[in-house]
Amino acid sequence: FTLFQIMTLDSWTAVARPIMRKQPGVAAFFVFFISVAVFVLMNLITAVIVENAFSISRDDEEEQARHKERQKEKEMNELTELFLDLDEDGSGELTKDEFDAATQHPKIRRKLQVLEFDLNELDELWNILDDGDGSLTVEEFAHGLRKMKGEAKSKDIMNCLKHMRMVDTHLTDLDSRVDTVEGQMSAMKDEVSGVHSDMGMLLRVCKRMQDTIQRAADAADKVKAQKKAAVHSTGAVGGPPA
Repeated sequence: FTLFQIMTLDSWTAVARPIMRKQPGVAAFFVFFISVAVFVLMNLITAVIVENAFSISRDDEEEQARHKERQKEKEMNELTELFLDLDEDGSGELTKDEFDAATQHPKIRRKLQVLEFDLNELDELWNILDDGDGSLTVEEFAHGLRKMKGEAKSKDIMNCLKHMRMVDTHLTDLDSRVDTVEGQMSAMKDEVSGVHSDMGMLLRVCKRMQDTIQRAADAADKVKAQKKAAVHSTGAVGGPPA
């Protein structure tokens, strides 16, 4: 018990010092015993315990990984079976018409409920899964539904934030282009206003020219009429020759 007390360093000096007063050489024994029992043996036992804990933890993680893989395979098989039920013509691709028709069948609706999908959001479900080509392959259908079943992960949130930043960048670029177009439209409006002013001035000049020509023509006609009248008047005064 005394050595166990010394090994735990529980008031070991109260035991060692009285003995060392009578036998000073026993100090080397205490130093050696404490070095081996405390610093080596206890650390070795601690290391073994920690290593076993890490080993158990690794085994648990591997078992959880295997369980998740089995769960994933089970879900993929269920979703693939659901896809085959929806694909009426067996083409390997699911169209919107096939999806709408199949989701009205009670059997398909029960399967969707078992997979925890809301029957009131089937149109939204198709819009989320469809990548724009109007049809779904079995991979798109199964992987898309599987991702929708789980909770949002950090990588999914980061991916969403990445796409949002890309959209924000595109919108900023679009705003810049719209500002450029607005500037060009404003400059074009100023040019059109200038052309309109020039055309107005040109019309006024043409009007003045027309008025001037008309007045000149009227004056010429008036002079011609006066000359004709003068000729007739001269002939009437002189009379016919004798």
